[in-house]
Amino acid sequence: MKPQQLNVLFAKSPAALKKADTSVDQDDEMYITEENDHIQFEPVVQMPEKVNLVTGEEDEKVMYSQRAKLFRFDMEISQWKERGVGNLKLLKNNQNGRLRVLMRREQVLKVCANHWITTAMNLKPLSCSDRAWMWMASDFSDGDAKLEQLAAKFKTPQLAEEFKLKFEECQRLLLDIPLQTPHKLVNTGRTAQLIKQAEEMKSGLKDLKSFLTCQNKDDESAK
Repeated sequence: MKPQQLNVLFAKSPAALKKADTSVDQDDEMYITEENDHIQFEPVVQMPEKVNLVTGEEDEKVMYSQRAKLFRFDMEISQWKERGVGNLKLLKNNQNGRLRVLMRREQVLKVCANHWITTAMNLKPLSCSDRAWMWMASDFSDGDAKLEQLAAKFKTPQLAEEFKLKFEECQRLLLDIPLQTPHKLVNTGRTAQLIKQAEEMKSGLKDLKSFLTCQNKDDESAK
């Protein structure tokens, strides 16, 4: 076939070309810019500015954090009641060195445990589980201090043992912290006497700690 014949076959008639141009024009009209499309509308409701949430933990160092289930012993019915599930934390204040237990319930973040750690506290295992420890504390979860018997249950016995070791480590740290006394009681003679007795007890505990440490070293060297 000759080139001239090919051109005839693929050539478009004037009517077809006009129809194609009309189709292109119609497509262009679909994308014609509106006359006032540059106008911007302000939102009817103004969104509030970002608010920084204050938790009360800003000046504290996290010494320990682990997910656990917390229980409280109800004296009226002599039964353990669940208080919530969440991260059980041991926090140390960066200013005065005091340590406390803090736990918030998952999702709702409601405080279910909040109390100071003291050297007098004693963790005891629950007879029904090898993954839980119980202790007594003056708890502030509901605002006012209330003596509570609490228990924390962990996923594995290893995690429970880790909590116990860290809790006791925090208790040892308290031996090096000056006694914290409310300012309202400082000027009373009775309070001064109690402070003196407490300091003597702390000094005795430090001496006992040093003695036991040396005794352990002597025993190890004798083996």
